[in-house]
Formats: sequence, C-alpha cells, structure tokens
Amino acid sequence: MKTICFSSACLVVFLMLPNPVLAQNASSIVEVRAVGSIETAVVELDINGDDNENATAQLEIQDTDGAWHPAHPLLRQDDSHFAGALFFLQAAHGYRLRISLQDPDNASPGPQMEINISTHPDAPTEPTTPIEIYVSSTSGDDDNPGSQAEPFASINRAAQEATAGTTVHVGPGIYREHLQVEHSGQADNPVFFIAEPGAILDGSDATLAEGQTTWQDEGANIYSTGFDQACWYLSIGGERIYDYQSLADLQAANGGQSGQTDILAGGFFVDDQALRLFLRLPDGSNPNGRPIHAAILPGGFLLDGRQHVVIKGFEMRHYGNGEYNGFGVDIRESHHIWVQDCHIHNMNTGVRIRRSSSFNRVENCRIEDSSVWTWPWSSCKAHTCEASGISVTGGPGNVIRRNFIDGPFNGIYTGEFSDTPDPQTARNTDVYDNEMHHIGDDALEPEGACVNVKFFDNRIFEVHNAISLAPIQRGPTWLLANLIVDYRAHALKLNNGSSGPILAYHNTALPAADSESAQAMEPSLPFGPFTSKNNIWSARRYVIEYGGTGFLGAVDMDYDNLFTDRSDSGPVIKWENQRYDSLADFTAATGLEQYGFDLLPEFTGPTQGDYSLAEGHGLRDQGLLIPGINDSLERVPDGLPDLGAVEQSPQVSPDGGMEDAGIDAGTTDASIGDGGASQDSDGTVSGDCGCQGAGAKDAAWLWLLGLWLVSRRRSI
Repeated sequence: MKTICFSSACLVVFLMLPNPVLAQNASSIVEVRAVGSIETAVVELDINGDDNENATAQLEIQDTDGAWHPAHPLLRQDDSHFAGALFFLQAAHGYRLRISLQDPDNASPGPQMEINISTHPDAPTEPTTPIEIYVSSTSGDDDNPGSQAEPFASINRAAQEATAGTTVHVGPGIYREHLQVEHSGQADNPVFFIAEPGAILDGSDATLAEGQTTWQDEGANIYSTGFDQACWYLSIGGERIYDYQSLADLQAANGGQSGQTDILAGGFFVDDQALRLFLRLPDGSNPNGRPIHAAILPGGFLLDGRQHVVIKGFEMRHYGNGEYNGFGVDIRESHHIWVQDCHIHNMNTGVRIRRSSSFNRVENCRIEDSSVWTWPWSSCKAHTCEASGISVTGGPGNVIRRNFIDGPFNGIYTGEFSDTPDPQTARNTDVYDNEMHHIGDDALEPEGACVNVKFFDNRIFEVHNAISLAPIQRGPTWLLANLIVDYRAHALKLNNGSSGPILAYHNTALPAADSESAQAMEPSLPFGPFTSKNNIWSARRYVIEYGGTGFLGAVDMDYDNLFTDRSDSGPVIKWENQRYDSLADFTAATGLEQYGFDLLPEFTGPTQGDYSLAEGHGLRDQGLLIPGINDSLERVPDGLPDLGAVEQSPQVSPDGGMEDAGIDAGTTDASIGDGGASQDSDGTVSGDCGCQGAGAKDAAWLWLLGLWLVSRRRSI
C-alpha cells in the first residue's frame, strides 16, 4: 500500500500484482484509487485481463456497526478502468470501502480490496495565529500601518501585507480596484479577505458612473462622449447594454447578426481610433446626467498560484475591459480557495476556476446578469455574452454549492470542449444545491472527459437547455435529483456523440407552457452508455426524439415517467427514426421502460415552489431502489422512492427540512444528524453510507420493507 497526496487530498492506493492468468478472460485488480470531497467521494479501479469485458465492479461502504451496505456499482470506462461515486456523506468523516471484482471467468471468490477514505471539512480552518489588517475607503491611507485605528485605503495595499494567518477586514465603501492576492495561506492558517456590509469592488469608470459626462447627440438616438479606455461591458440602472463591434452595426441595431436590422435597439460601441464611446439606450432616451457603468478593469480578485485563501462577503460589479475577461474571482493554478457569500453582478463571469486549480469551493454566492435572457439566442451565441456564471476548467475536486445564479447565458460550466480532452480537467467536480433562473442557453454545461462530475439537488427555472451533455467523452457523469421547470428547448441536450457513461436518476423536467417545441431529449448523434431511472421527463412535443440509428454503448431506461401534452396529439417518442404513438408501443418495440409510466405529473404546490408529487399520485412510491442513490432514510424516509427530484413523505417536509426554500429536491443537510459516527481507538472515524439519523437495524428493516413492497420490480 502507498499513499499519494495531492495538496490536502490523499488517495490511498492499493497495488496488487496480477494473479496468475488462468485464461485470457480472467481479470484481476491492479490499482484502486479513492478520494473524498465534502459530501461525496469517488473511486477508480484499474484491472488486468477481462478481454471479453464481462467483469463488473461492486462497491460497498461500511456502517458504524461494522455492517457493509451496497453503494452504486462502479461504471466501466473502457476495457481496464472503472469509476464511481458515493453521495450524501458526512463532512470531515472517515469511511471504509470495499471493492469487489466479479467476473464469470475468475475462480470464486473474486478479487476484493478494502480502502479507507476521509471527507473534507465543511468550512475553512480559522487561523491559528491570527493577524488583523483593516481597510477603509473613507478614512484609510495606504501609508498607514493597516491597524483598526489607522487602516489602509486600498485592498491591494492590504493584499501586499497579508500572509498566512492574516484576516483583512474591508470596511464599507466603493473600491475601484483589480486585486491580485500576493501571498498564500496554509492549511491551518489561511489568508482571509472579509468584507463588511457595504464593501463594494467596482470596475467601472468613475466619471461615467457619477453621471458627470457630457454626451453629444449623433442622431438616431445615438449619443457619444470622449473615452480612451477599453470596455466590453456597459450597463445603466443595472440593465446590461449590448456591445456592438462596429458603429454601423449599432446604427443598424442588428443584434450582432450581419445583414439584419432592428434586432436590438440598445447598444454601445467603443471606437478606439476616434477615442469615443457611442451609446444608444434601449428606450432611445438621452443619457446626459445619468450614471453609466462602463467597465474599464478586467476583474475583482485574481489568484494565480495561491493556496488557502478565503474571500467572503464582497459585492463585485461592473468588470470587463476585454473580450475574454470580466470576472468577480479568477482562480488560476490555485488550490483550496474559498469564495463565500459574495454578490457578483453585471459582468460576464462570476467565478472562473482554471489552469489545474483544484479543491476550491464556491458557495452561498449570488451571481447575476441582466438582459441576456431577453436577447435573441443568436445575438448571444459566439458573442461576448456567451459566458457562464461559474466556470470550472481547472483540475480535480472543486465544489460549487448553494449558489443563486440569475441571468447569464450559461449557468455553471465544467470541462473543456476538445477532441482529446484531458481527463484531469474538472475531474471529480461537485455541483449541488444551486438555484438558477433565466439562463439564456445551458444551465448546467459539462463537456469533455467529465470523470465523476456530479450534479445533484440543483433547481433550474426558465432556461433554454437545462443540462447540456455535448459531449461526455469518458465519464461517468451523474445527474441526480435536479429539478427543471420551464425549459424551452431541451431538458437534456445529448449532442456531439457522448460516449462516456451518463447516469440520470430522480430528475424532474417540466417544459415551458409557451414552448411548443420543448423536448426532454433530442440526441443529434449516436450516444451511450446512458442510464435513466426514476425520472419525470415531460415535454410539449416528443418526449424523446432520436433520429439516428445505433448507439455507442448500452442504453438502459426504466421506471421513468414519459409524458407529453403536445397540442397536435402526435407521437410520444421518436426512437432510431421510428415514431411511437404511445409508451406501450415504444416498450414493445425496444424493450425499454418496461416499468415506465406516462402520467400527467401533478405536484403538491408548484406555485409555492413545492414540486413533491401530489397526495395519491400514481408516481409516488413507484421508483426503483438504487443502492447509494435512494436507499438512505434521509433521502427516502419510508423506503419507497417517488419518481422525480423531490421526495414526499409524511415524516419530512417537502424540502427535506431545509430553511431556505421548498424546492430543494430533498437536499441533504449535514446538521440533521451524524449517523452515530464513532471514533475508534486508532483514530479512524467510521461512517454510515449516508443513512444519517437512524440506526442500522431501522435502516435494514425499512430496506426489507421496501424490497417487499416493490417485489414486482427489479433493482440494479
């Protein structure tokens, strides 16, 4: 055994020489790798042999009483690699896992390995040797010592002094700065940047923002003023103005579409030769005397090669002086950065994590843009505003959770678009408990290798495409208990020939009432492997329209609800270019959805945000029991899973007991209970596979009850 550490995350690796090969098809374990996140963990298995690829890999997790419980089986990535994930674990907790390789070509019993993992803490560590620095925009001076009595005037000055263990307190006021964090913290001594209420980072031109500029009337409701800066983002009264790339396009109001006219009336253009800013407001009014926010700085915080830094409580706004910038926080080749409780608005990207950055956390932030949702899709695609609220193109182990995102073109992006994607890019990323509204294109956009990228318990409202899988090239990629309401194009965009395992469990997708073309899925090319179970897929046209033929891997769909209320009463499903007028016809022809449903979804209180199934609805208690997904008491208290994202039970409130909303799809709350965790004499902490708040006997009893009540159905 050997332990390999990447930063503070350790992968315990068991090496085993291959057994003497009895036959070419026999298989053996070569290596097991596992790493924990905050509330999840991942396992990767390398094997030898198995030329006929009939081996499977089972995963178990040990409960506090020593009993082993099944987790979700590992997924085959190729002929010698498996990968999988565990969900709903307790933060800062130890677990023991068992991996079993099962192969008909092996002698019995087959190879088996056990491994210990630990999850990460739920919050950054408080400094052990605190140093305090203070900043005030109103009473500070950068020649001061930075004390509470004599603060600095700028945050950049404080950043020069802030080393491990330092907390920088930023007082209220507007700071027109682009910040570069100069020093790293340590695991037990981070650097903290803490904003007091009213502390604002602003990247806009001060003169324009104060409404002191004189504007010259150029005719056709266009006005101009002298301007010698670069600017790619401009807003007035919080409303984003479209950026044109030529004065002629602004005059034509073509919305960036050559040859068109009168597409977008409002817009601006910076003429860097004439040194003038041209502006037409959407209502055609005169901008004189009005505050105009024209971005002249690239972004708020830049962290390049830094570790263990916490950024908390800032408002950041009006950044973007170049085509590829405009950010609140830019994390480059940096690790263990926490971005917490920030309000980031009126810029292209709230937070971006890139260039191998790993184990960073973005949580409880509010990220907003305006106008994009109302602009034509073709005016945004391949234009400046084609950006994401949060972008993860870095390394492994990043966590994006509990954020509110409203208005950007894309919500949360993970991965890279490439013919040969790096499997380390966005590896083991967790995206959960986020809420998104008014997303112009894709709310969740994983693409590339996407190894163990996990999207769960997210809530998506008013979106073009909810989840874009275009493509997943290695996987597995997990979609679990995501609530999608008012999608206009697709719930899942399965494009570009996804070839890595995709698993969709317990999602609810409801189309926009005014979108006649909304379809849950419309794959453009052969795809697979793809698993869909316990979902509610609703549409206004076909529920699924697949016009291609053949698949790249196994497609396993069952226990889903496939419903359409298309106005023309046409076919329900199009599959391999064949149309089916009913779910029964589809099942008879394909063998899929043997235990599927085609019921009109009805919910307890959708206008109040409660998307649990209505009392007595035919989709309640009808889900398939899936180890590691819905077999814990916290997720499914009665042991009988409902279809869809939100589990209803008389034992819990519709939102799982969370205080923030009634639509968080059964969100796990670590405060509910610790599952009887105990610490052994050797310091090893044992955990319970997510069955928090109940003993093993109760869990076993409910598990057996559930198996008996659903004995007519199989489990995976």
